[in-house]
Amino acid sequence: MDDCVFCRILSGDLPAHFVYQDELVAAFLSLEQPNPYKVLVVPRHHVETVYDLKDAQAAAIFQATVKISRAVRDASGCEGLNLVQSNGKAGQQDVFHFHLHIVPRFYTGRFRRKVLKTPLGLRNSFRNIRSAPSTPAPIAAPNRPLNRWPSG
Repeated sequence: MDDCVFCRILSGDLPAHFVYQDELVAAFLSLEQPNPYKVLVVPRHHVETVYDLKDAQAAAIFQATVKISRAVRDASGCEGLNLVQSNGKAGQQDVFHFHLHIVPRFYTGRFRRKVLKTPLGLRNSFRNIRSAPSTPAPIAAPNRPLNRWPSG
């Protein structure tokens, strides 16, 4: 889909910090970071909502999510995390390509937010996740480099 931002990222038209890729699933750091290490997990083929996922896609997405969540935990030291997924306008879906947010949480008596405002912060999160002991071995997609840095 030409107008889908996630399809444009997956095709290489837009840059992203990929932390995982296989034949069915890709995961990259979100540019909107409420705290460090927020990752978006998406199917490679355009699917709008959870209702539209094929069983194999759903299984692959959630298997990758477990692996990536462990790597995010190891890299960030988070004390918990949220998996967030929205469907349709009524469900507050903002990009109509199925995506699951992995949002690490930190607790110190009150919830606190760490905000990443710089590309350097994204790069550090990317490197930490990719070097975590539990990071799954990613498979580079055909004709698509695994590491793709935004310019600037």
